[in-house]
Amino acid sequence: MGQAAAINDSGQVTGISTLAGDQTTHPFLWDGHQMIDLKTLGGDNGSAIWMNNAGQVVGSADLPGSQVSHAFLWQNGKMTDLGTVDGDSCSSAFGLNSQGQVVGDSGPKGTCGGGAKGHGFLWQAPGPAVDVARLFPPLSSGIHLGGLCCINNRGETLGTGTLPNGNHHAMLLIPCDENHPNIKGCDYSLVQVLPF
Repeated sequence: MGQAAAINDSGQVTGISTLAGDQTTHPFLWDGHQMIDLKTLGGDNGSAIWMNNAGQVVGSADLPGSQVSHAFLWQNGKMTDLGTVDGDSCSSAFGLNSQGQVVGDSGPKGTCGGGAKGHGFLWQAPGPAVDVARLFPPLSSGIHLGGLCCINNRGETLGTGTLPNGNHHAMLLIPCDENHPNIKGCDYSLVQVLPF
């Protein structure tokens, strides 16, 4: 049994497939000629969730012992463990852009699908995964970001936030950078660095 999750402009497909005996699942990449088993991070199961046009794949895979899973980035035959945020035990990657920036969620064991105890994260080489609530000051106002699903090539990210009253809302996070001039609340002033 298998399930496709994403396709890129080259026609490469990624997803999840059961192995012989249907007891374990692994992420796969189909390159147009063959299905490649992307393996795991040492445990039994894994799944691919998204890929970009460079053939980089992200998802979640079990660590040895298969008690917890971590977000991964697979490229050129190698799977990289993206870790977790602030000592959380598990993580899942859900989105990836052409710059190799990865977004997902991180949380205590059993909460890596986001939710009230999860943290949305951003990872870019060489890492580590960063809690996005620390990057976006408005999130410190009491909005809890449970997870991130998507990131585009401009660094704009989609996720779900919980307001202090418990209501859930879709969120669009826009970075304060040169690609987003004149965003209200962004400080674009230059900082002068003095020599020692």
